[in-house]
Amino acid sequence: MKRTSDERTASDERSVKIQRALLECAETGERIVIGDVPRFVGRDDMNNLCVDDPKVTKVHCGLTGTNHGVLLSDRSKNGTLIIGGEVLITGQYVLLRRDATIRVGDTVLKFSMRGPAEQSLARTFGPLESVTMEMQRIFVHLREQVDKPAPIHLTGEAGTGKRHLAETLHQASKRAGKPFVVVDCKTIPHDQLDAELFGHEAGAFPGAKKKESVFAVADGGTVFINEVERLSLEAQVRLLRVVEEKEVRSWGQARARKVDVRIVTGNRQDLARLVNEDVFHADVYARLCQVRFQLPLLRERRHDIELLTRQILTTLGQPKAFGALSTDTLDWMKKHDWRGNIQQLRDVLSGAVDLWMRAAQSGRLDVETAFAVHREFDHVRSEAARQDLVSQALTRHGTKLRDVHREATRLVYEMLARETGGNIAAMARRAGVSRHHVYKHYFNKQSDAATESPPASSDRVRRAKAASKVRSAPANPKKTRRA
Repeated sequence: MKRTSDERTASDERSVKIQRALLECAETGERIVIGDVPRFVGRDDMNNLCVDDPKVTKVHCGLTGTNHGVLLSDRSKNGTLIIGGEVLITGQYVLLRRDATIRVGDTVLKFSMRGPAEQSLARTFGPLESVTMEMQRIFVHLREQVDKPAPIHLTGEAGTGKRHLAETLHQASKRAGKPFVVVDCKTIPHDQLDAELFGHEAGAFPGAKKKESVFAVADGGTVFINEVERLSLEAQVRLLRVVEEKEVRSWGQARARKVDVRIVTGNRQDLARLVNEDVFHADVYARLCQVRFQLPLLRERRHDIELLTRQILTTLGQPKAFGALSTDTLDWMKKHDWRGNIQQLRDVLSGAVDLWMRAAQSGRLDVETAFAVHREFDHVRSEAARQDLVSQALTRHGTKLRDVHREATRLVYEMLARETGGNIAAMARRAGVSRHHVYKHYFNKQSDAATESPPASSDRVRRAKAASKVRSAPANPKKTRRA
């Protein structure tokens, strides 16, 4: 019997004890309670505890309750001192388990533990599922924010699932029937970002055709802006107007247009640090990050690997492929670091499924071979191009790792030769190898293959061969005797 959504939500929830604390400014007596939601201390009034001290950074440090203690993270330019303890410099963390005295700039803060409190956790959020406590905590808070108007900010490395989480939030809300629009700032040239976000009228500049802003396109729905830190200071101010005034004005447009959109932003860097470096507006940061979540790395969610693998294989249309995974392979997957996070896991499983399908769905799911091939193409910047090269390498050879590796190497060098015009030095720099390696493994084989046509830059190859022979010749060759 199928469970209803309410029944599933109730059965998925559990609770855990989270440490709480009190932070008080010794000079003013102002205090804040610290729980599982991050609290920030700094000179700017957007912080939870604002400190009037010129030696304190705009966003100086943050504190978050966990089940083991309170995590103190420094974001300042001049460090945070725990009196009688240690000095934290930018980006460092420490777990506080007892009362302490903290100094930021010339200001003294009294930190005191207040004992644990119950914190709800949820195993699922829409189609997403996790057995990791940090993700379950995020799921609970996202459920509470589903239909609230406040912007949401997601921080996490590439591939941690920011886009999928934003889309799940959209689908779970009352905006589900309206557009979900993604703006990935890293894929758009910097000088075109403003036009992409805010649009322009026909004739706004020479040759311009009318282009709607993404906020007008997504009216009634959700806009997810990834890598938001790439926006210019001017674009940040215009984005703030969309958040506060609910209106957008395209370039060349006489009057602003009212829009109703939920804005979700994502980034890899710590925005608070960018605020301190004056490359991100403090007031924009305050509005976009009213509700913020730090997504954990996949290597911090090892217990989720099996669950994620099932979900990804189902998404790929091959749920039965999970049965073809050996126990040893699954153990290897759980121990691996997955530097590309969930996106890398998805790419590797897609390649493994390709191999398995060509073997008529017989044998084991060869994740190790697929991973080795993907590693060959790590430096290829375009995800679409990388996937195409992986598919070619796996299609032309069976499951023999040596053959697949050789084919992958050839495809990489062919692509680099096209992109650099056959420049050996440029190819070597892009591939991260020596020029000799490129010459030996690509140009030498290309020119020696009788069945293949010479490479596009044959003159360059001949010159490289000639130079190689000159370098290898002895300086004073001995004369050979006549027989």
